[in-house]
Amino acid sequence: MARKFDGAGNGPVLTRRRFLGLAGTAAFGLPTILSNIGCAPAVIDRPDVGTGLSLGYTAGDVTADGALIWLRAAPASRFVIRYGKDSSLAQASETEEFAVRDQVDGTAVVELRGLEPASTYYYRAQVAGRKPGPVARFRTAPRAEDAAAVTFCFSGDTRESYKPFSVMDAVRAQKPDFFVHLGDTVYADRGGSAHTLPEFWAKYRGNRDDAATQRCFEETSFYVVWDDHEVSDNYHPDDPLAPIGRQAFLDYWPVRKQPRGPHCI
Repeated sequence: MARKFDGAGNGPVLTRRRFLGLAGTAAFGLPTILSNIGCAPAVIDRPDVGTGLSLGYTAGDVTADGALIWLRAAPASRFVIRYGKDSSLAQASETEEFAVRDQVDGTAVVELRGLEPASTYYYRAQVAGRKPGPVARFRTAPRAEDAAAVTFCFSGDTRESYKPFSVMDAVRAQKPDFFVHLGDTVYADRGGSAHTLPEFWAKYRGNRDDAATQRCFEETSFYVVWDDHEVSDNYHPDDPLAPIGRQAFLDYWPVRKQPRGPHCI
């Protein structure tokens, strides 16, 4: 079964060390990460003229009957998400209309509910008055009581200076059910340290402005934990930047903040 990893402090929290210990004793084999993937072209960090969307989608915290979808769009945008098991989305469900949150850098996280377990779902967002965005997909977890084979990939330490993140194309080549990001999703303390919330957001935008990452987002879902560099190297809990780094992390990843939150988080 797939386990939900809650980076917001609700439910079991998976640290990098604990995950690696569990992975070492898992009853199923992990796929091998490929290498030598070609460099990806640059992607510009601004809303697409046609769709109004920016930096791709991310599906995360997927369960047997639900998923969170993260997106970013032009300021004041309103949008819907169409989703279903048909890749053409010719017959699909549609969420109510939501607005991106200008106070959190134009991002939004929408929860999809009532999904079927162990199923591939397709989705895309459409900003009001714009053409639909690309179709992406994720796979729901099996029911807790069902025996099932699950494949996944994991990695970490996506420092902006390492771009392009060609490992994300290697992940896609494995066609995993999901990807686990083991932390240091940004290096807020490197390449110019972040001290304010807008500066932390800029670190995330810099990482998402990567074609290989956006392709990976479209083809699988993510479970994300954080590590020290989301704030600073080996930071202490009372570090005044810790709440700011945590807020930026939650603004830029689809992570459940509470077990039964509102439909649009």
